[in-house]
Amino acid sequence: MNDLKDSVTNEEALRVLVNKLTERNQFLEQQLSDLKFEFDRFTHNLTRSIRLPFLSIVALTDGLVKNCASSLGEYGQSYCDNIIYSADNIEKIMIDLFQYHRLGTTEIEMTEFDILVVINQVLNDYRKLIDFRNASIIVDDKLAKVYSSRPILYQIIYHLVLYSLDNAEQDVRPIIHIYTQNETNGVKLFIHSNVKALSSRVLELLNSENGEFGFFEQNEQSGIGLSIVRKGCNLLSLQFGAEVIQGEGNLFWIQFNPLNIVTDKKE
Repeated sequence: MNDLKDSVTNEEALRVLVNKLTERNQFLEQQLSDLKFEFDRFTHNLTRSIRLPFLSIVALTDGLVKNCASSLGEYGQSYCDNIIYSADNIEKIMIDLFQYHRLGTTEIEMTEFDILVVINQVLNDYRKLIDFRNASIIVDDKLAKVYSSRPILYQIIYHLVLYSLDNAEQDVRPIIHIYTQNETNGVKLFIHSNVKALSSRVLELLNSENGEFGFFEQNEQSGIGLSIVRKGCNLLSLQFGAEVIQGEGNLFWIQFNPLNIVTDKKE
């Protein structure tokens, strides 16, 4: 009889302990959620605060060129153009830094989606730059459907397309071809462009899983953007590589393993 009472008492104590631990876990989860919300709001406000001075520099310099062009002379206009260019670059670097940081702090949510949807979103976001560069973007109609993180894959493709647009020779029309190819060990997404060849150092870093670019390394070769690509692929366990095709530009590829590929089920 005493053994039965002891058993009931122990079960009750265990139940109380489980309830307390459950409540504690819920409390900690709520705190974590609140902290994440505050951090996201802080990051947004900080990004906006940092961008505003550079946007002001661009606007003021642009106004100076338009309203005082006759007084500036050739050198003055050149200085203004360089100020605008530098301010734009600094703004881009700051945005890239925040994107790079967020990759490591954002929870990875996996969903099913068509790669073509992500690519169309990227191209829509780049429409002005594409038109400005008179770029030709060729995208295959049928691309793979995958199970992955759409926001992270967007960042990967976004920066690869941006690299291809930003690094075209001045007198060369950028041509970018995006397509997928079935392989025995999954599906590869290719982004081929006719732009300036990657340096051997950048190739080495891109093809290394632990490769990290210095903030200003290779300068015109978008070090931070390519770091985002490398980190994003590592987070999603995607194989990634790059190569220079002599006389034809650069070829980036992303390998999705069979578990990431969604196949249409036939009735």
